[in-house]
Amino acid sequence: MNSDFISMKPFNSYFRLLPLAAMAGLVGSASAAVTLETWTTGFTAGGVVPDGNPVGWFDTRTLSGITTTSITDVNVQLSITGDWNGDLYVYVQHLSGISILLNRTGKTSGDPFGADSGGFNVSFDDTGANGDSHINFTGAAITSGGGWQPDGRHVIPSAVLDSDSRTHFLSGFNGMDPNGSWTLFVADMSGDGTAPVVTQWGLEITSISAIPEPGQTLGLGLILGSALLIRLRPRERGFVSE
Repeated sequence: MNSDFISMKPFNSYFRLLPLAAMAGLVGSASAAVTLETWTTGFTAGGVVPDGNPVGWFDTRTLSGITTTSITDVNVQLSITGDWNGDLYVYVQHLSGISILLNRTGKTSGDPFGADSGGFNVSFDDTGANGDSHINFTGAAITSGGGWQPDGRHVIPSAVLDSDSRTHFLSGFNGMDPNGSWTLFVADMSGDGTAPVVTQWGLEITSISAIPEPGQTLGLGLILGSALLIRLRPRERGFVSE
């Protein structure tokens, strides 16, 4: 019997396992990490948002040194004191992304002033259990850290209604690098009240390491395929000679 054919069995095992090992290496290259940041000090004007002024207030924080560079999930924690949540327009911006957290919550065609609840301490999450923050943003849940979904209505605050489409969620940051500037913007769109005050805000960012581009994966597949064909030829000759 040809010696090439005798070596067929161990090589056959190698032939089956190598592609699986290569694939496992590619999948294993993506590792997840969670970054938690909370800010309570260093705010412009002590966190006081101008009453009845669309120019608003903003706070920008820079994240750096995060080695997992592709965002898969973002949640925002926010605490504000005030007397009329329906006046507020709030968003978070990072790179080319923007998520509308609040846009005159409670404002409808029948209620142009929005929710009369005052102040809140909540987290914004695309899957928040309390639902759309434009609707029913009242009760104990808004002061006890409850989870709400971002309003998402990218509409002029003076014209926004509950019936408008929701398009700007936190998922808009997915795929971006978490490093860089993150900005919280808050505006009080109606006067004759107490100026809101931002007392705390924070980010919870889940990100993964970069995954090889499709072209890189294809190139690796071609290299592996060529190597296997080279190893396969002696085995084929052994089989034929038998």
